[in-house]
Amino acid sequence: MTPEQFAQFTIFNEFNFYGGLLLGLIIAGFFKTLISFFNSHVQRPRRIRFGNLNGRAERKDDFQYLYLYKNEYYTLEQREFLIKERMKLIKPLSSLRVLLLIINSILIFLFFLIIFFSEYQSLDFLK
Repeated sequence: MTPEQFAQFTIFNEFNFYGGLLLGLIIAGFFKTLISFFNSHVQRPRRIRFGNLNGRAERKDDFQYLYLYKNEYYTLEQREFLIKERMKLIKPLSSLRVLLLIINSILIFLFFLIIFFSEYQSLDFLK
């Protein structure tokens, strides 16, 4: 190995080292963010007990439950209202998605059918 080739090899090795180090930091940061995202959703309780100032201790209604919805806690009535509002937005989109999926699958089938017949007719040994 000539000295010029050795110099190029060492420069290339340094470039690979620093590039790998930078890529490793980026990937490690991504996985750390992903793991913390999943941990925050797993560790948060879906229902918490919250002190209610309107209730009385002797009736045992001096608390109420708050339910988790989109990383915030709401009363049961508020949560049900938000879910119903969200479903009103999603239902028209879901029927449109099903229609687009059917049209897309039909177009893909026709595309492959056209390709098949064009290849079938271009075969020489069938003529």
